[in-house]
Amino acid sequence: MPGIRLQPARDQRAFKLSYFVDRFEWPGPRNVRKHLKEHGLAASLIYSHHEFLDLLPVRASKGRAIQYLARRWGFNMDEVLVAGDSGNDADMLRSGALGVVVKNHSSELRYLRGRERICFAERSYARGILEGISRHGFLVEPGPNPAVEESGIVEEGGGPGAELESV
Repeated sequence: MPGIRLQPARDQRAFKLSYFVDRFEWPGPRNVRKHLKEHGLAASLIYSHHEFLDLLPVRASKGRAIQYLARRWGFNMDEVLVAGDSGNDADMLRSGALGVVVKNHSSELRYLRGRERICFAERSYARGILEGISRHGFLVEPGPNPAVEESGIVEEGGGPGAELESV
């Protein structure tokens, strides 16, 4: 297909084919799916950063992995927070977990704006994730921990979550 070129062997995996995409030449995801279907193939297409295309098995995705792990470990999706910045995170952000899209996100995630469980941070990178944690109320300030207080390890004003106060 025009505008799609296989990435080097070092970037390939047993269950993932990775391609470079010329966003001005490639026919788009709908036509790639149609082409695969015409050849009796099905795959999950992950388009990211306007230049990468990954083909995965239909049932493989970050979102399904998050859902599986939450069920496996007995977590409610309200107890799971995910963060992303590009199209390869979209499925995970739509998984039902609490989601954070950092400020330095790729435009591929704009369509998620306004979804109830997904917040768009005003900060980039890790600071954006910390902002999302705070906005979702994900970490609750823990109560006193006598073992820590008696050890003298934590100084006044320190302790778990102290770094989040500046968010």
